[in-house]
Amino acid sequence: MRVSHSFLRWSGATTALVVVFYGGTTACTCTKTFRSEPGEPIVALSTGRNSSADPARSSDSSRRCAEKPGDAEHGCGDETTTRWLATAPHVPLAFTDRHEIYNVDSHCCEPWSKAKSRWRTVDAWGQVVGSAEIVSRSYYEYAECYDTTWKLIQGSWGAGLLASEDGDWRPPPSVQWTPSPSQMAALSRMVDDVYHAFVFTDLSFIRLTTGPGQTEGTDKLLPLERRTLLFTIPPRKRDSEPAPPNPTQFAVVGGPVLLVAFLHPDERWIVSAERNELTDGDRTHLTYQPIAVFDVDEDGFPEIIYRFSEGEWWGETILKLDTAFDRWREVATSVMGSIA
Repeated sequence: MRVSHSFLRWSGATTALVVVFYGGTTACTCTKTFRSEPGEPIVALSTGRNSSADPARSSDSSRRCAEKPGDAEHGCGDETTTRWLATAPHVPLAFTDRHEIYNVDSHCCEPWSKAKSRWRTVDAWGQVVGSAEIVSRSYYEYAECYDTTWKLIQGSWGAGLLASEDGDWRPPPSVQWTPSPSQMAALSRMVDDVYHAFVFTDLSFIRLTTGPGQTEGTDKLLPLERRTLLFTIPPRKRDSEPAPPNPTQFAVVGGPVLLVAFLHPDERWIVSAERNELTDGDRTHLTYQPIAVFDVDEDGFPEIIYRFSEGEWWGETILKLDTAFDRWREVATSVMGSIA
């Protein structure tokens, strides 16, 4: 077994050691405190992966990994909930009912990949733009999930996200907005400043793995407008005095750092959330790409769905706004995809 990389991740008051292992035929990504007993496989507490090549032990340790909110109690949902598949290769992302988002793990791969099941295709702003059907599937041991082949029945693929046809979720109004040229220029300056603060290597020489946020087959980032989603959120209730800021115009930007920022009344952009991993080295960086912004759980506020990638493996995460404190928190992460 070899350690591919490790890094510290800070979120609120919690610091977690994140280690990616490769051993046997399975990748293991740990994002919580973990312990390996003598003779036991190292267990990935966040993704349900382990380093054992034994399918029986892999299944057992995967069950022990169902520690994310909602996993043990809610399983994979039922006919009253809406199931969500990430963008290609369309692995399980989450399921929702009204006002709640539930995390899932690889146990949902089998029931969510049945042939002839119909799914709604959804665009970046939560609008249903078509319908697709699973044609066939094959088990991919490395990812501990199913590769599926699809047929587009009508419309388009949208952003690549898929929502089950059953469940109560209905498309919300779009929250897209268009900034002025000066506001977009200010956003570009802020992003450049953040990159130079976080990214160790000179951006003109940085080697990013081909993935979301990059031009296919090159090491160049996509233009800012192609890795940015600009959106509005309703004003939040404020009980404290003096009342804190209540911004309504936001941007989420991909690249070597994921940024969520709001527009201040004086036309400055203020970062309200960030994700950056491996940016302090001179080798491979994670890349991030916003996929969609819309109200997934119908609570009146949009969520952010983004993809993170290291080239050989990737996943997608849902960020939800804590409206009491304007904090963006991770509420669901997909089963991991891989081309290894």
